[in-house]
Amino acid sequence: MIRGSRVVSILAVILLAAATLGPWITSAHPGHWGKGARDQIEATRARLNLALNHTIAYLDVIKSRIEMLEARGENPPVGSDDLQADIDELESLKLELEKARSKEEILAVARDLGSTWVRVRGDARYAKVFIMQRHLARNLERMEEFSERMDDRIGALERRGVDARDLRLELSRFNHHIEAARDEYNRGVWFYEKGDLVNANRCFRDAYYDLIAAKNI
Repeated sequence: MIRGSRVVSILAVILLAAATLGPWITSAHPGHWGKGARDQIEATRARLNLALNHTIAYLDVIKSRIEMLEARGENPPVGSDDLQADIDELESLKLELEKARSKEEILAVARDLGSTWVRVRGDARYAKVFIMQRHLARNLERMEEFSERMDDRIGALERRGVDARDLRLELSRFNHHIEAARDEYNRGVWFYEKGDLVNANRCFRDAYYDLIAAKNI
C-alpha cells in the first residue's frame, strides 16, 4: 500500500516556512541580512526542497503503477498524464526555489506550493485509491474463481459417495468472507464514483480484511 505521509508533509513544511519567515521585518536586499537571517532562509529553502523531492518521488511511484494499469486497458480518472503534469509543476517550483534569494521570494514559492499542493494531493489520493480498487478487484475475482473450482471438486467427491461435509463446511466459511468482501468492494466503488474517497478507502480496506480472513481458513 502506498503511504501518503510524504505528501502530507508538504503542508507542514509550508506552514513552517510561513511561521519562520513571515514575522521577520528585514530588508529584501541580501547584503542587509544578518547571519541568523541567512541561516533561517537557507534552512527553510532546504526543508521546502526536501518536501518537493519527496512528493515528486511519491508521485513517480504512483504514476508508474497507473501506467501499468493503463497498459492493461484500464482508464483511471486520474491518469499518468495528469500525474506527470503535477510532477512537472513541482519541478518548476523547485527551479523557482533555487533562484529565490530573499525571504519574500521563498515565501512566494511556499504560497505557490500551497495552492499546487491542494490539486496534487487530490490527484494522488484519487490515483492511490484507484490502484487499491483494481488490485482488490483482481484478488477478489481470483478467490471467487477458486471458490467455484472447489465447489465443483467437492461436488465430484459427493457424487462418488465421499463424505465431504467437512470440506463443504470449510467452503461455506470461506464463501462467507468472500461475499462480505464483495459487498464491501461494491460499496467502496459506489463511494469512489461519488468522490467520497474516505469511505471508499474504508470499504476497500475492510474488503481486504475479509479476503485475509478467507485465506486463513
